[in-house]
Amino acid sequence: MIDIEQLAASAQLFDNRYLLVKSLSTEGGSADVWLALDWDTVKNKEDKKRVLIMDDEQLSQMGLLVAIKTYRPKNALDDEGRERFRDEFTIVYNCNHANLIHPTHFSIFEDIPYLVLPYCPQESSEKMAGYMVESKDVWKYVEDVASGLAYLHSCEPPIIHLDIKPANVLLDEHGNYAITDFGISTQYTDDDKDDQEKRFSGTAAYMAPERFDLAFEPSKESDIWAFGATIYELVMGKPPFGEEGGYAQSEGKVKLAYRKGVAADVQRVIAACLDYDPAKRPTAEELAKMAKEKRSSTKWVKIAAASLSAALALMVIGMGIYYFNKKEELPEAQPTDKELFTKAMVWVNANNADSLKYGLKQLENLAQKKTPYVPALYELGRTYGWMDDSIALSRKRLLNIEMNKDHPSLPLNLDINLKAMNYFTSLANSDVPGFEQMHMEAAYLMAKYYSRKAIVPNMPKSDQIHLIKKYLQITLGDANKINNTEMVRMCENKLDSLKSGKWKRKNEK
Repeated sequence: MIDIEQLAASAQLFDNRYLLVKSLSTEGGSADVWLALDWDTVKNKEDKKRVLIMDDEQLSQMGLLVAIKTYRPKNALDDEGRERFRDEFTIVYNCNHANLIHPTHFSIFEDIPYLVLPYCPQESSEKMAGYMVESKDVWKYVEDVASGLAYLHSCEPPIIHLDIKPANVLLDEHGNYAITDFGISTQYTDDDKDDQEKRFSGTAAYMAPERFDLAFEPSKESDIWAFGATIYELVMGKPPFGEEGGYAQSEGKVKLAYRKGVAADVQRVIAACLDYDPAKRPTAEELAKMAKEKRSSTKWVKIAAASLSAALALMVIGMGIYYFNKKEELPEAQPTDKELFTKAMVWVNANNADSLKYGLKQLENLAQKKTPYVPALYELGRTYGWMDDSIALSRKRLLNIEMNKDHPSLPLNLDINLKAMNYFTSLANSDVPGFEQMHMEAAYLMAKYYSRKAIVPNMPKSDQIHLIKKYLQITLGDANKINNTEMVRMCENKLDSLKSGKWKRKNEK
């Protein structure tokens, strides 16, 4: 069986057609996703050696960019992978809707099943978690995703997605949100009642209460609950019931909470989707219609306000003439930190080195304020620091940051690591409410940094252990606040190791 990473590094074609450019996702699940250039559409094939250092804009000028989703097999070509990928291709192949992104080709290469999908450079809505606080942005999201769901649910028999979550909603090149990843979706019929894999696959944090019942059968209502959990995460930065999903709701462990500023109608639609009783949840069609009306009414309010302003201006124009020679310009309203951050992130996410550098400068301005803006600290640390998600690694590649061979997600240059540590330190030590997830990640990374002698070579071991304990305790506190049981367990184990004296410095030699 071929080594896909080695194939990509050697610039050989995958299945004699696709040049793998970079990994887009290798985290969890049973599949990897690669950005690829369809070599059949490339005119100047002599540029092959330069492909790996090109940005998306340059690549798109060469030929058609696609996403290649490859199955990560257990034992070469196993039946599970083949059937799952075939299902993902066939179930939605004939579905044509602006808010759906589905595979355009299915094949098997060297015992590895793979799918070809349209490439969305803006990536998934997962990166927006905690930032979608404007009602107009929420209603745009609801309208787009609910429209796609309504189309799926209207098929005969209905297509149940079974894994709606922020990571499975992409932002396409036209600015539309579109549902993808139909790997466990099903056109559920009576013949599927004994298919345990279809019934119980998915992501627990987005599973409705009824999905934890052994008698559960895939339903449209379970997709709606997952959609409600998705909207909540985009607004609040975390799933509504933690990693346990609807199981926690059924046991009454968690109550929904919102930060100040989240509109009441947004809270109501989330609550409706997350209703414990499936029969009381709105349909996808109802949600799409509601969101469309909300967006339309907002537009009319703006138009009416503009008309009223114009009328008032005419009424006072005579009075204004009197003051004409004494007129002084009013100072323009200063943009908020959130508005400046949003604009900066447009540049940061543009997949272009120059745009990225410009956006980072804007983030640095926010980070250097008397009260640093927390999301700016996080994104700066994510760019330069020891983080291995696809976005962080992509930014490092654009900045030509050389990576540590033993730890591919850790920059080799000590100054860059110290730069990241400064951002993570400020973030971990901040006490701004509503950013516990960011606090937790930053504190945990600081504990990891201080565990490496290569990064703090001259620090006494006692000071090193003290700082590791400090940041693990901060991490533990935030993990408890957001009910991250896995992180709680990890921190407690590491703290026990430090207490018992079993811990040793990394890279002692």
